[in-house]
Amino acid sequence: FPPRAVYQGQEQHFKGNGTPYNREPLWISKYDKSAPLYQLTSTLNKVRNNAIKLSKDYVNTPAETLFNDVNHLCLRKGPYGSQVVFCINNQSSKGPKYELNISGGFHPGDKVVEVTRCRHTTADATGTITMYMGNGEPRVYVHADAIKGTGICSDTKEDGPVGNAASGVGSTAGIMIAALASWAVFFFA
Repeated sequence: FPPRAVYQGQEQHFKGNGTPYNREPLWISKYDKSAPLYQLTSTLNKVRNNAIKLSKDYVNTPAETLFNDVNHLCLRKGPYGSQVVFCINNQSSKGPKYELNISGGFHPGDKVVEVTRCRHTTADATGTITMYMGNGEPRVYVHADAIKGTGICSDTKEDGPVGNAASGVGSTAGIMIAALASWAVFFFA
């Protein structure tokens, strides 16, 4: 996989769109660790590193497409127990709020956590999980047991529809979609 799927400064909302403009000096951002894309990148790195720690086979397991259409790409990567189910979409931050039912990623009754919003849910009797989509945001699900004690989503709430107010990651959906498409290549390579 590519050595860098997210360009330097992308998590700091740099505007460069090609060489040499995508090489802005990082120190001018004062390296804001509270920036939404920094937080997302940090969380996804922790999730991926944890999945590798749980199973050395994670890196060699090919990603499996669970669902795709003109608006969505949903993948599963990793052996059972360390798998990650990831859905990105091409909706904007003003996009619709809706439910997306995805099966094939988990077993019936599995307790799972969506790590971008720290929300928990349980797979239904067929192993299907309901993803509450909105604001153009991605969804990334892992087994709840897989992240215990890792600091990833130590405190979760019941999953449900996306509220009216945009969350931290959804407020920058345009840049985030590009970053997440890059992350899909890196995360599921």
